[in-house]
Amino acid sequence: MRVNNLKNEAGVRVAGLCDPKTNTIKLDSERGLNTHVLLHELTHALTSATLGNKSNPVTKALKKLFEEVLFLSWAVFELCFF
Repeated sequence: MRVNNLKNEAGVRVAGLCDPKTNTIKLDSERGLNTHVLLHELTHALTSATLGNKSNPVTKALKKLFEEVLFLSWAVFELCFF
């Protein structure tokens, strides 16, 4: 969707936006109509769709990695401060 004077939720002008709630991508009519912005917003959309599917193998792998990193960060914190 092309939009004139596209702004994010904070009111800052942006070249593109991805809204995972409505499954839409918006591109600013002056700054967002280029391959870079389109691919950037498509990456957000695909990432959101993938992570929203809890049975997707990529989602499962990223969740496992996140939990491992979280556990290790707490272990390092305890070693350093307790």
